[in-house]
Amino acid sequence: DTRIGRSPFIERGEDKTAAYFHGAIRGKTSVAIDLKAPGDLVPLKYMIAGADILIEHFKVRGLTKFDLDLERLHAAHSALVYC
Repeated sequence: DTRIGRSPFIERGEDKTAAYFHGAIRGKTSVAIDLKAPGDLVPLKYMIAGADILIEHFKVRGLTKFDLDLERLHAAHSALVYC
């Protein structure tokens, strides 16, 4: 066992997370976007334009009301894989 003598968690103040989590997300960034705020849609559309894949984590066709449905996105970015 490679973890003998070591905690499988990283503790920073009151934050305690799994060491594996930190290794798995290394080099990745996250962004919080409020889809109901019109100003947040601009950077989101910019990110989608440079993306290869968009994974929709809403109910089916949930992004349609934000003009982010498959048809509109494919019109601007035909190589985009939309899941």
